[in-house]
Amino acid sequence: MKKIIPILIPIILIILFTGGFFIYQYYQKHPKIEPTKWLDYSNMELKLKLNYPETFKSIKLTEDDNKAKIIFKAEQPELSALFSLKHEDKVGILKMAQKGSVIEVLKQNFDTQYPSRFTEFKKEKEEKITVDGNEAEQFYFTYLGKDNATRMKQRFVIVTKQYEDNNLGTVAFYLSFQSKESDFNNLDGTFSQILQSFKFL
Repeated sequence: MKKIIPILIPIILIILFTGGFFIYQYYQKHPKIEPTKWLDYSNMELKLKLNYPETFKSIKLTEDDNKAKIIFKAEQPELSALFSLKHEDKVGILKMAQKGSVIEVLKQNFDTQYPSRFTEFKKEKEEKITVDGNEAEQFYFTYLGKDNATRMKQRFVIVTKQYEDNNLGTVAFYLSFQSKESDFNNLDGTFSQILQSFKFL
């Protein structure tokens, strides 16, 4: 037994060192960001609010963002990700112009328009969900990034709200969460928490 112990010790040390090295390499490539603090965003005109982790930094909206009716954007620098929220007013007219509910028409618009907006668009999944008790549509899709090399993945949610204010009418909200496809699974839990925090006031 005494003769075996000197042989076993270096073998055990090699195993421990090798295992530790691969664990270190894994977490270098797949860092997990645990937000310690959540920040508030609210829009009193549209009567809504949501929370987002402090690892995401709010972005000042550009003139193009305003034209696109984006009302909030936040970006996470490390483990890069982008969240945006936009709205479209008076979509109730879509129900009158086409067959089906407003949300169904918006879903059809997504299927018609989005494949041509993104290079190498590929829809992976779509499903009906609820957001703050309201019917919604959720899509997962991938596409080729602007560098023509990186595969990106986006989670896109459409939810509508009927306002009593006639100036607003029925409003559609589009929540977009996107990151590199390779990082997406590590971020989707955070995206889900942001979505769950979305509330109408």
